[in-house]
Amino acid sequence: MNKGCFTSVVIFVVIVLIGAGGLMYYLWSEENTDPVSFRGKNAEISTILDKSVATGSVQPRKEIQIKPQVSGIIKELYVEAGDTVTEGDLIAKVQVIPDMISLSNAENRADRALISMENAQLDYDRNEALLEQGVIAPAEFQGFQTALNNAIEELETAEDNLQIVKGCQQEIRFGYFDFSKKYNQRNDPRRTS
Repeated sequence: MNKGCFTSVVIFVVIVLIGAGGLMYYLWSEENTDPVSFRGKNAEISTILDKSVATGSVQPRKEIQIKPQVSGIIKELYVEAGDTVTEGDLIAKVQVIPDMISLSNAENRADRALISMENAQLDYDRNEALLEQGVIAPAEFQGFQTALNNAIEELETAEDNLQIVKGCQQEIRFGYFDFSKKYNQRNDPRRTS
């Protein structure tokens, strides 16, 4: 046998013997430790508090995303996440950045909505006369009535958007846009007159 190989075997046997001796000492010390002792206590009447720690997050049942109708930089925020707000409450002040492209787009949208509404009105009037003569069925006429109502609603929305953009352009000298003022002036189709 080679001298280097013999030395390696001797070192390995010594390490195994030291490990075995350490294991024997650990097992002997564990066996000789005192058994667990218990303290007694007299029974008494008291209130039991049952507490538990739970991890996670609280999710609201109803959450509403608020998205402004104008773009800009929020300068002041008056509510925190989780606060209850009602219609007309001031939520934030936004510094509006003037944008001529938005004004042009809003004007074009209002013009297109006006043309669409006039076309829907012509179709409605034409088919109303046909309905009175009994040429078309009421169910067919209902489609023209719905198209006219949609066109009127789109025109009102486009005009409201144009007023908001124009209002922002006029209020830019003050630098701020107050959402509660403009939002409440909006025509809400769900609101009954």
